[in-house]
Amino acid sequence: MNITWIKNSTFLIKNSIGKRLLIDPFNKFNSLNISTLNANVITLSSPLNNLSLKKIIDPNIKIINSHGSFNTEIGLIEGYTTFCDNFKGAKRGENYIYTYDIDNLKLCHLGYLGENLSDDLINKIGEIDILFLPVGGNITLSGKEAYLLSKKISPKIIIPMNYRVNNSSFLFHGLKDFSLLLKNIKKIHSKTFSISKETLQSNGCAIILNENYNKI
Repeated sequence: MNITWIKNSTFLIKNSIGKRLLIDPFNKFNSLNISTLNANVITLSSPLNNLSLKKIIDPNIKIINSHGSFNTEIGLIEGYTTFCDNFKGAKRGENYIYTYDIDNLKLCHLGYLGENLSDDLINKIGEIDILFLPVGGNITLSGKEAYLLSKKISPKIIIPMNYRVNNSSFLFHGLKDFSLLLKNIKKIHSKTFSISKETLQSNGCAIILNENYNKI
């Protein structure tokens, strides 16, 4: 599969037969013009008005914006309700995290998670190959909180997200607090990379996707 980081928590994933999953093109803090991305399935971490979304999205695109189990042309998607803060959503509301079974890999996207996950939920999520992990603090997990959670989930690969890169991510802190703790980091001079079950490594490495990562 090909994984492209667009910004903040937004990713485009293209599977081995060309089907496209678009994650978080719309949320509380930014939105994306999706007309050229040819998505087949869209998942959203923030609870949004699906009736409003359907007015601006092709009706053939499947929108997932809740907890539950969903069989899609991309693969099985499981959604879980969590919160954007440590006060059961009283400050910043609910957050949906999703797992995706794509090309024999299991991915997990934590959205704008702002709370620690219970051991029960981590067990439900199960073994994860690729974890999309918010690390920028302020409105999500801090770098230290993200690191500690990643140790509990123990994915094979971590892709940090929701950290300050430029003016479009001004709500977050930088990557430093997380990267100093993890240390095992591979930097790619691109926002896209390819991975398969055969090329997956089991070393808990974080992959930094940014064309200008030296400025982070």
